[in-house]
Amino acid sequence: MRKEESSLIENPAKRRMSRWAVWSFVLAILAPILGMFATIPAIICGHVARSKIKKAAGSLAGRGLACAGLAVGYIVFVLQVIVLFLMLRSWPSLFPPTTYGTRDKAELAQAILASPGMSLEEPGRMCFQPLIRKDTPIGIVVGTLWRGEKEVHRYGNPEFDGNTIFEIGSVTKVFTCLALSVLADNGQVELSDPITKYLPEDVHPPAMDSSEIQLVHLATHTSGLPRVPKNMSRWRGVVFGLTRSNNPYAGYDTEKLYAAVRGTRLRSEPGARYEYSNFGAGLLGQLLANAAGAAYESLIRESVCTPLNTPNTFVTVPPGVRGMMAPPYLKTGRPTVEWDCEALVGAGGLRSNVNDLLTFLHAHMYPEQTKLEAPIRSALTKRFQEDENNWVGLGWHCKKDGDHEFWWHNGGTGGYASFVGMDRETEVAIAVLGNADFYREITEAGFDFLPAVTTAAGQPDTR
Repeated sequence: MRKEESSLIENPAKRRMSRWAVWSFVLAILAPILGMFATIPAIICGHVARSKIKKAAGSLAGRGLACAGLAVGYIVFVLQVIVLFLMLRSWPSLFPPTTYGTRDKAELAQAILASPGMSLEEPGRMCFQPLIRKDTPIGIVVGTLWRGEKEVHRYGNPEFDGNTIFEIGSVTKVFTCLALSVLADNGQVELSDPITKYLPEDVHPPAMDSSEIQLVHLATHTSGLPRVPKNMSRWRGVVFGLTRSNNPYAGYDTEKLYAAVRGTRLRSEPGARYEYSNFGAGLLGQLLANAAGAAYESLIRESVCTPLNTPNTFVTVPPGVRGMMAPPYLKTGRPTVEWDCEALVGAGGLRSNVNDLLTFLHAHMYPEQTKLEAPIRSALTKRFQEDENNWVGLGWHCKKDGDHEFWWHNGGTGGYASFVGMDRETEVAIAVLGNADFYREITEAGFDFLPAVTTAAGQPDTR
């Protein structure tokens, strides 16, 4: 085993919300509020001026100027109210919760043990059905591996099943990082390779204190790159943050990606600090495609999907199975659009179904039964410690909960949500896919359901 495959970088610092982000939001909230209070006297003065000019039989130009000022005051006031409303509405998306799993696990485990035949259908309904708004075409498919068996249940949309295809969002990252591990095992790349090795000659990436970004840094979110490239449209990002209904990565091609690499300043020294980065994961996907001399989708299908037998995992869903694709919705039930991740496809551009994800998870629980044993074991090696209970592997996150360790990842796009997780010790895994933008809720429900199934799996079989 190579040294970099077993190393774990210790970092006791816990993730926390940036103080600068808090102050930025507070000041942004205060701006329209103060503006509203400043506009009210202006409107009052406008009314007084208009009245005085009218009484004094002032000139037509004077009256017109007063009326124009009054109209501008009202317009500015209304715009400030709208901006304040939208910013307050976006509060949950700007500051997501950092803890997951709040339901009583023992209660859920008892529900599993008490259900007829120890079926997971009703306990799953307890976790996932409340997320679905009534009278909408939204659905959630939940697949589980436990006690050596596979169960798939759907909630909401009756047309969904284990073959229904969804965007899997950031769950794509574990596929991208497994491809990295496969290429490393084949000798095509090294985890410690600097990214300059796979960039065009005219693209010079940032560095800090002479430390270069390595491939492993991109796979563990320790590269120092920001969450998204700074040359993504700021207006598009604002609109997405407020409405959650657009296609933020469309049109972001490799030329823009390389321009972002050239123009980015690192936020920390590579390998020193965890900071989740779609930019880094998307760049990793592009670099692996460069190293393999193939398009990203071809790389993933040849290095991961074919060996693991996950035939319905795609970037572009073929016409023959397009009818199996779930349509995207906002969680309110309003239709939205699919995402085109383009150059950042490695961060979140795959589509898949629950059956394929269960096959993928099964391979990670029993790597010795696959053709990719060494790459999978490498991907599931703890490489960076976020805090006393959380680690990062290649793409995967690992959370310690009591005596259990859960390897997991979640994902969300404009109209889809996903969660995969497993406890390799008790041989339990779940895959959850839904066609609405409720990825935080899906993650919370996943962290309720997975430990409950794990607890039940440790009890005597009452079937």
